[in-house]
Amino acid sequence: MDIWKVLEYTLAVTTVGMMIWLVKLFFHDKLDARWHYFIWLVLLVRLVIPVDFALIHTPVSVLQGIPLSRWIDLGRLAAGRKGYQEAAGLLGKIYLWGVALLGGYYFATWLVLKLCLKNAPRADESTRGYVNGIAEKYGLKTCSDIRSYHCNAPFICGLVRPVLVLPQGRAMPEEAVIVHELLHRKWKDVSVNVAIRIVRVVNWFNPAVWFLTGVVQNDSEALCDQRVLEYCREGMQKDYGDMLLAMAEKGAGNPVRTGTSNMANSYRNMRTRIRRICDFRKVPPGIGVVAACITLMLTAAGVGTGVAHRGFELREFRTDAELQKNLWEAEIYRADTPEEALWLFLQAAAEHNVFYRAAVLPQRETAAFEAFAEDCRNKGILDGKGGITVDSIAASTGQKDYFPQETTGIWQCRIYNLQYDGNQGTATVYAELGNGHEEAQYTEWKLELEREEGWKVRLVGDTGRRTGEYREPPMLQGSLRTGDFLLEAWAYNEAYFSGFGGMQQRLPDTWGNMPYGQDALGKDYFPDHFTVEYRVAEYDITYLGEESLEGCTVRVEITENGKEAAEMPTPEEAAAEASAEAAGEVYDTGSFSGDGYCVAEFDGKELIPGEPRGIGGGGSGFVQPGQGWNTDTELRVHVRIYVDGRLVVEDEAVAVAERR
Repeated sequence: MDIWKVLEYTLAVTTVGMMIWLVKLFFHDKLDARWHYFIWLVLLVRLVIPVDFALIHTPVSVLQGIPLSRWIDLGRLAAGRKGYQEAAGLLGKIYLWGVALLGGYYFATWLVLKLCLKNAPRADESTRGYVNGIAEKYGLKTCSDIRSYHCNAPFICGLVRPVLVLPQGRAMPEEAVIVHELLHRKWKDVSVNVAIRIVRVVNWFNPAVWFLTGVVQNDSEALCDQRVLEYCREGMQKDYGDMLLAMAEKGAGNPVRTGTSNMANSYRNMRTRIRRICDFRKVPPGIGVVAACITLMLTAAGVGTGVAHRGFELREFRTDAELQKNLWEAEIYRADTPEEALWLFLQAAAEHNVFYRAAVLPQRETAAFEAFAEDCRNKGILDGKGGITVDSIAASTGQKDYFPQETTGIWQCRIYNLQYDGNQGTATVYAELGNGHEEAQYTEWKLELEREEGWKVRLVGDTGRRTGEYREPPMLQGSLRTGDFLLEAWAYNEAYFSGFGGMQQRLPDTWGNMPYGQDALGKDYFPDHFTVEYRVAEYDITYLGEESLEGCTVRVEITENGKEAAEMPTPEEAAAEASAEAAGEVYDTGSFSGDGYCVAEFDGKELIPGEPRGIGGGGSGFVQPGQGWNTDTELRVHVRIYVDGRLVVEDEAVAVAERR
């Protein structure tokens, strides 16, 4: 049994229940018994849903201001690190034993009572006539089974076939007493008793829950008192209250058993009921709107889940204990999406920050990582915010798996081919190194993602520093030989974050204008999806024929899924394009498109046999995830090739990209 989940659940129930109780204290004489009773429905909803289940998002939530989940996760982590797992397991067993013992006790008392009532004598005709006459007088449904039993006050027993139990050998109960019990039957208040027992069984070790369920039970009786006064004659509040006090003072109540009602309680609980009786019909008529507003606010605060804060604060540390605590705070952070986990990994790489890295490190590696962070501190290369202050982490610490080899001078990152299901995923990161060299330099990281409490990231491939042109890794690829031409096609997803840390992302018009930073509370916050993502398809054409194409014009049209190809620009449009490019302006000729087509024209001598030429391609950008290529997608294209305006190739099923 996971004792930590039990603690989180019972603390959440206690928090919401105490909030309701405090509000009830404030409005004790301003709202009637119905409101005081039915407001507990907010707690009922909180009882039946898991703590971490976001039923609704509300601007205000009592559970948002009290980070129960974080406290419980820290306790669980501390117990694991300190070697108290067995103690936690023992507490779980003790909890289950408590549930079994208390549940067994309640069931045994109910069973004994049922057997006793089964053997108890049925009420005589005069008693039945008396009860039936009262029921008929007030339009209430009577009980078909009325028994006499050794008890101090009448009560109802049972849910399906309720039995009215009257004291044996005593005077006939007063009319109001019978009405009270018949109203319990009408409104099925015995079910409240059963629900209270279930709640107490589940939360048997929590005294606050026992107190709150006692208040619920008393409010149920107070509401029944109010209904009695509504059914009976005007002005009988004093007589009815005196009768309840007399029953309580004489100990006329019964020990409340599972599956029963009880009219008389202790003198202490009776005070609330008497106060409600005195306030009967004193509630202003227009208070219903106020009560409804209060109920809605309590529901939002108690049941709703506030908008989750996606981030954690990087606190400075001075001691080993503070370093360990900060690492634990990071380790319990849950990245809800793979994109968020990737952002944290990139942030860790950009800043060499151990706390960001701990937030998305698989749990099986966290203990070793804590030792690594402590070693960095001992070597004097870890600053107060968790940043490693050397350029080559691997050379200084001997580690190769937590951080990439090359992170100095990174000025932009692209994420390629992020793919994931419910439990795992993969991605490739291209990081361009802007270190002043004329030649382009970059590094590539292969990442694996897995889901635990949140998404985690493992570095499984690292090229180190590379020089030259980077070729995007294809997710889908395929080729087709048709006539004298070879068509090659590939597709990939390319994604960006607009900015983080010291890295500037290559996005038009967003050079650092949309960095992720801090919210109004001063805490870091992290994106749960990419700023921009592209679905890209590109093509190459190679001429393999023997006949010379010199002096010929070759036009290639590529379309996806039967879409029409774009028109080539006219000579005037081509001249305007050249002029715009010379002036440094952006000019879209429509020669390629993200809508699934591209067109290119070549001078025949460009198509040297055996040398591929790029036709172009295109990508469609979007912000929300899930619209790119995936490994179950087929890139089906077809090609039309014209030589001097004459169609020489048209293949209706040109290529199906093969998954790599």
